[in-house]
Amino acid sequence: MNKKNIKLSSNVTFAYKYILPVFFMLAFIFLLVSVFINFLNVEMPVRIVLSFFAFIFCLFMIPLVKLHFIYYNESDTIIKGTKSDKKILNKDIVEVKRFMFYFYRLFYKEDGEIKKAIFLPHIYTILGQA
Repeated sequence: MNKKNIKLSSNVTFAYKYILPVFFMLAFIFLLVSVFINFLNVEMPVRIVLSFFAFIFCLFMIPLVKLHFIYYNESDTIIKGTKSDKKILNKDIVEVKRFMFYFYRLFYKEDGEIKKAIFLPHIYTILGQA
């Protein structure tokens, strides 16, 4: 019997995982370079404040790089990461918890250890539980 996999993670996961962090890192580097080039400029405090906020946003981008694509069916859950894909049984899932506003963590057992995968669910899933 052919099992149909249902996508649990959102369709915008690709943009959040690859495009948004690169954009914020480039913005941070641009602001840092502008601060060092124009260090005698009157607007330097403004650029320093902007660089600080860009740095804070870059820290918030760290979980985005760890996002996973998650698919499931009646017996298995497939976790697709950057390096490898993992197929776990649904009975090995320990719990699913909300993480940082709109992300979720999936805790599962693998080789006797509890591991986690971060994913971004569909927006209607988030709104339905609010």
